[in-house]
Amino acid sequence: MRTAIILEALFFIILSTASVYADTDSSAGSRLQPGDTIEYFGLKPLIKTEGNPMFINIGDIIGPTAKQPNRMLLISFFASWCEACKNELPQIEKYYRDYHEKGLSSVYICIDTEKEGAAKAGKFVTAQKFSATVLHDSYNIVARRYFKDEFILPATYLIGADGKVLAVFTGGGNKDVEALGTLLSSFFSPETKHPEEVNAKSAAGEKER
Repeated sequence: MRTAIILEALFFIILSTASVYADTDSSAGSRLQPGDTIEYFGLKPLIKTEGNPMFINIGDIIGPTAKQPNRMLLISFFASWCEACKNELPQIEKYYRDYHEKGLSSVYICIDTEKEGAAKAGKFVTAQKFSATVLHDSYNIVARRYFKDEFILPATYLIGADGKVLAVFTGGGNKDVEALGTLLSSFFSPETKHPEEVNAKSAAGEKER
C-alpha cells in the first residue's frame, strides 16, 4: 500500500509539472487539455513502403488496448508550409531516439490536404530520415478532433500510458521544445518509477493466467 501511494505521488508531481508548462499560451487552439483522454484514431502512413503496415491505429500504441505497454507517446502535427514545424520536428525526433528504448513512442501527422503539399512533406521526412511513424491526415479528420477553429502549428501532444494528455504545446518555439525536453527527462529519469508501468506488468501477468 505504501509503495502504491509513493508511486501515485510521483506521477501526480509529473502531471502537475506538465500542467504548469501547458498554460493558455502553449496550448492555444487545442481542444484537448492536460487531463483529457485523447481522441483515438487510425491513419495511413504518409510514405508507403513495402513490408510496413498500411494502416496505423493509435490505440495499438497507447491506452487500454495497446498491443505492448508504452510509457508515453508524442503526437506531433505538421505541414509542408509550416517552417516552424521543419525546425521543431528534428528536435522531437531527437527526444524520440533518446527515450525510445525506455518506452517512448512518437507519431508525426502531416495535415497537408493537397497532393503537392503531401509530396513536399514526404520529401522533407525522407531527407530527415525520421525513425518515428509518420502518418497522413489527408482530410484533416483527426486534426479537427484535436484543434478548435484553426490549426496552430507546430503542435505536440504528450500522452501518458493511460491515454490521458499530460501536456500540449502549440505554436512552436524554443521555450516549448525545452519544456518538453524537461518533462521527458524527468519522466524517464532512472530514479523515477511510474504506477502505469506497474499496472501494465500486472495486467500482462493476469492475461498469462
